[in-house]
Amino acid sequence: QKDLLVAKSDENISCNGKSAVDLTFKHALTAIKFTQGELGDYTKITSITISEVNNQGDLSLDGASWDNVSATSGNSYAISSQDGITLNDVLLLLMPQTLPSGAKLLVTMSNNDGTKDFSADLTGDWQKGYTVTYQLSVNKIFGDYVLEITPNTKVFDEEGGVVSMTVRSY
Repeated sequence: QKDLLVAKSDENISCNGKSAVDLTFKHALTAIKFTQGELGDYTKITSITISEVNNQGDLSLDGASWDNVSATSGNSYAISSQDGITLNDVLLLLMPQTLPSGAKLLVTMSNNDGTKDFSADLTGDWQKGYTVTYQLSVNKIFGDYVLEITPNTKVFDEEGGVVSMTVRSY
């Protein structure tokens, strides 16, 4: 992808003169990166898709703000490789925004048994000139949660009281 940089000069520029003008360029987009966490039984990530985010708007001439921001229906940004995605090489440059309702992240992972899709709603803000990093991981839980509470059988009068209990959780 190509980045979008903007610069504004505070100097008056003469059309007749050939003097240099100092410009400080700033990023107008948000960089979206991914890192790999624990993949559980999966051996590789084969696809990452971000969808239903804002993808059109008007950038002010000085690059200070995006106006008239909206999303076209069905928009998506995908990266895929059947051999597995090398996350160090993945960077999406997208429009800064407060993520709209319905924004989604879809990740496809695979192993010797096949593929599985994982999805999550995206929320929050993507700020202009910043990098947002999403860590992709699958946590596998073995067995069930157990919570055992063994109360004391003491009977209280109307004034209440204190009782000891045994709590075991694993």
